[in-house]
Amino acid sequence: MKTILTIDDEEMIRASMAAYLEGNGYRVLEAEGGRQGLELIRREHPDLVLVDLRMPDMDGTAVLAAMRQETPDIPAIVVSGTGVLEDALEAVRQGAWEYVTKPIGELATLLHAVESVLEKARLVRENKLHQETLEQQVRIRTQELEEAKDRAEAANRSKSEFLATMSHEIRTPLAGVLGMLQLLQRTSLSNEQQEYVDIGLASGKTLLSLIEDILSISQIEQGVFKHVEGPCDVLALVSSVAKAFELEIKAKGLTLEVSLDAVALPGVVADEARIRQILFNLVGNAVKFTDQGHIRIEAALARHQHENCRGTLAILVEDSGVGIPNDKLGLVFQPFTQVDGSYSRKFQGAGLGLYIVRRLLTLLGGSLCLESATGQGTACHLGIPLRLDACQEVAAAAPPLLTEVAGLRILLVEDECVNRLTGRRLLGKMGHQVVDVANGREALEALAGERFDLVLMDIQMPVMDGMEATRRIRADTSGAFDPHIPIIAMTAYAMNGDREKFLAGGMDGYASKPVDMAELTQAMSRAFLKTQDVSPSSSCAPGSSGVPSD
Repeated sequence: MKTILTIDDEEMIRASMAAYLEGNGYRVLEAEGGRQGLELIRREHPDLVLVDLRMPDMDGTAVLAAMRQETPDIPAIVVSGTGVLEDALEAVRQGAWEYVTKPIGELATLLHAVESVLEKARLVRENKLHQETLEQQVRIRTQELEEAKDRAEAANRSKSEFLATMSHEIRTPLAGVLGMLQLLQRTSLSNEQQEYVDIGLASGKTLLSLIEDILSISQIEQGVFKHVEGPCDVLALVSSVAKAFELEIKAKGLTLEVSLDAVALPGVVADEARIRQILFNLVGNAVKFTDQGHIRIEAALARHQHENCRGTLAILVEDSGVGIPNDKLGLVFQPFTQVDGSYSRKFQGAGLGLYIVRRLLTLLGGSLCLESATGQGTACHLGIPLRLDACQEVAAAAPPLLTEVAGLRILLVEDECVNRLTGRRLLGKMGHQVVDVANGREALEALAGERFDLVLMDIQMPVMDGMEATRRIRADTSGAFDPHIPIIAMTAYAMNGDREKFLAGGMDGYASKPVDMAELTQAMSRAFLKTQDVSPSSSCAPGSSGVPSD
């Protein structure tokens, strides 16, 4: 039963309205003035209030204003005989839902207003309840999504940490294997033995490339892949990729054609590591699927007509191999997929090459067009946007690199015994004097006791890691050792962003394990030219700081 409160100073009017409403099934409370009415509202919380405007102790407008502040959910109908428009408008402004004038000719009119307002109030309450329910559901769902997001981010962090650890742990023994093969390569070998070593090195590099591809896919899918730009020597990059496949191309009796437009390939700013990875996959595919004929690599730079500081690196990788059927062209861009998926397939591999290429090009803002036909070979056309270093102060031309560094005293900081032995022997065969220690603390002790030209610093080591050791060297003001000595990170940490982190930590160069000696030589050259300000023609004796002449 609904409760209605009537507030009116005229007893006859109150009584008549109460009798009529009670006869229609309502419970009615009566108040003879505004103050008494407010007390009943606070105590009884009626479903509807009927209030007069003109009352001696407290008028209806003041009652409505108090109700709007204290009980805004209770509807009110003004029942007044003033007949003044301004009073009606003020009543509405103070929260009245309806206005009924006195004298009430037909009480049915009052009943209609009561029922209409009560129904409207019911709909308002239901809508409010529905809205509150929706808001609660939204809050719950938002909390669930935030918790799910936190779990996903935690899972991604765990996955990234796992991948970084696995990358490091796989690279460490692989560095030992490839290092020993490089040592063996520098000994007197028969032609047969040399062939075995070359095959072993090529297989190791293939394994390393596969590791890089799997890690890249994982980083891309996690959304943690970073695009890192820097000065890029396109000529050297393309040439080095082509050279990496020379032995395999020669073994298959293929012709390698490389066309580089030197005039149109000035120094540029680009993500060199990713362009190298793209090229390595494309040229590797071309060599794998070609048994006779040729492999062709072309590269040129097209400067944007209306953007002097922008250009597009155009690359063609073409082969005369088996080709791809038209109905399989889309398939080759899927991960872990090859055109021939049978047990007897001729060409082995993980099926990651073109998938990696497409994803990397998307991240670089580039494009790929593939032309192929069965038995007629394949042509891959790449377009990679670049910045031109002539327009960027930060991208000044890289200093010239030395091809040979010898006669230096080098401190090798490495905790893994096989890699320490490999590094010591390889550097020794290059003409350096090498002292090796097992952790950062021993490195500090060695630097305080002897003079060195260069430090090759591992990162993950017991007792004191390479980053902490580098920080202490750079911050030294005691004179115990040279805070400006060139330090090169030589580490199995090779995830995207690792190189930048180590350089930001005070190191002058970076070489990832397994270390390629040519790469390490270039890193050493860069470090000397950066920290010692020595030109390529300088002559230095063993034990001095600098780079010897060729």
